[in-house]
Amino acid sequence: MPIQWMNSLSRHERLNRFNPITAFIHVPKTAGSTVNSYLQQSGTAGVAHVEALFKQPDKVKSAIARYRWVSGHVTFPKMRATLSKASRRKVRYFTAIRSPDKQIMSHLNWLIEIYHKGGKFYDNHPPAVKRISERIRTSDTSDPRVIVELLNSAQGLFLNCQSRFVLGPDRGNLSHDEMAQRLEVYEMIGTEGTLPLLIERISGIEYQDSERKNVSPYHFPAEVFRDSFVVDYLRERNAADEALYEYVKSNDC
Repeated sequence: MPIQWMNSLSRHERLNRFNPITAFIHVPKTAGSTVNSYLQQSGTAGVAHVEALFKQPDKVKSAIARYRWVSGHVTFPKMRATLSKASRRKVRYFTAIRSPDKQIMSHLNWLIEIYHKGGKFYDNHPPAVKRISERIRTSDTSDPRVIVELLNSAQGLFLNCQSRFVLGPDRGNLSHDEMAQRLEVYEMIGTEGTLPLLIERISGIEYQDSERKNVSPYHFPAEVFRDSFVVDYLRERNAADEALYEYVKSNDC
């Protein structure tokens, strides 16, 4: 390693130059808050919500030099592009997904839950999110047709959310080989059954079921998502997430 280059490195860069960066793609409502909790307990420096940092390009390089891990509601292409510009270190990519209907149910429910949490927590959400929350809260969420209308009105938020984060926006109808190639970059993709293994691999800490974060009861009848009208709609309109989940479950990614 050239001496001049070594001298140009900060103390954090010199300490971390041989340590890979662990990057967790936090897909909304897939137990990501629980994963973040374990990362924070790991005793290594990192940031659980990297979204704000990534909006400050002048600060990213120096911040990443201090960190051993990063996590955030950031798509894989954005995470990779940002980290590759900020550091020469190897990156270990991880993410977690869940059954597509359960992920959408949980996401819809969360937009009601943020209102019930109230106070600054709710007020700090963007106006567009609060408008969606209000629309959901004032709708008859026991009616399958209303559920479809709500999902249709915010497709970018609800539909194919998991594949958009994990694969990026250009996901299309991927073949088995294309899916395999796109997912090779991940060291592990956790699902409901493999979450404990993911957490242990990413943090070095044994998973304890009592430590689940951001869990809340449903504010609408969950059985509405079993209605054939909703099932058929999601099968057609949420197909990219269905394909991703089936591939990961079948291939132990």
